[in-house]
Amino acid sequence: MLISVIIPVRNAPPPYLSECLSSILAQADSPPFELILVDDASSAPLRKEYEQIIQDTPFSTNLRRVELIRSGEQIGIPAARNLGVANSAGEVLVFVDDDDFVEPEALRLVSDALDDGANFVYTDHVDCGERITQVLRERRKKTWHELYQLYMGSIWDPFLHATFLIHMHAVRRSVFENLGGWSTEIVYGDEPEFHTRFSQSCFARGLGHVPKVCYRHRSNPFGATTDPATLRRLLGNVEGILLARIRERGLISVAECHRLGRCSRTHTGVYAYRDVDGQTVSAPYLDPSVPSLRWVL
Repeated sequence: MLISVIIPVRNAPPPYLSECLSSILAQADSPPFELILVDDASSAPLRKEYEQIIQDTPFSTNLRRVELIRSGEQIGIPAARNLGVANSAGEVLVFVDDDDFVEPEALRLVSDALDDGANFVYTDHVDCGERITQVLRERRKKTWHELYQLYMGSIWDPFLHATFLIHMHAVRRSVFENLGGWSTEIVYGDEPEFHTRFSQSCFARGLGHVPKVCYRHRSNPFGATTDPATLRRLLGNVEGILLARIRERGLISVAECHRLGRCSRTHTGVYAYRDVDGQTVSAPYLDPSVPSLRWVL
């Protein structure tokens, strides 16, 4: 099984990208993999630095090739990921951000989950500060996965009420292509759009979870969502995506989707709906009359 690790790059600080690549190339006992970087029109000085970083990064014994693709003009993360996929050869696609860090056993663990029958795998992760060693919080997802197993296919599907599946995605190429890849119509909010599309497909029962921290997400002060306007656009897009999806599931009386906040333990963003009469419609595990319920998730 060949794994294609896809990394879109857009003006990432060189030290961040260097740490990211070093973490991937330090994978222990992993299946064979290739590394596909898509430079989404970064500035000319950074492009040269990226080339040097790739040349200076020692190859792993299981690494089959490294390819750096240039988009020519800025096309956005979803389109850059799709471009990376189009230039890859792996049976499995793993998506990593250019400023994050992958733990040494990550590729082996997601590969094991796929061998056990999953077709889309996600892992636990930690949120870090600007330094990847500065762990701010753990994002354990076991409870969310159990809720998914219980409510998948219904209007209480956690994908319609929470953005718990973030970071360290591994999906079979056949499933990714069948679903049509990342939507390029939504630059911010493309991940919830893909996840909810997956959860409504015939592949939904193949969701796998690795209950171990395999990924470190960096708090990048240069990231797009540090801009308040971009963050508002992201949250608005997510609300629109969830509203459309829950209507497709049959709850056509809902008039709007709104964000409730974050769960205290997993820091997961959670959402509820209002019907045409202004009444709140929320999942039973997010019942607003039991405030403590959603804070233990």
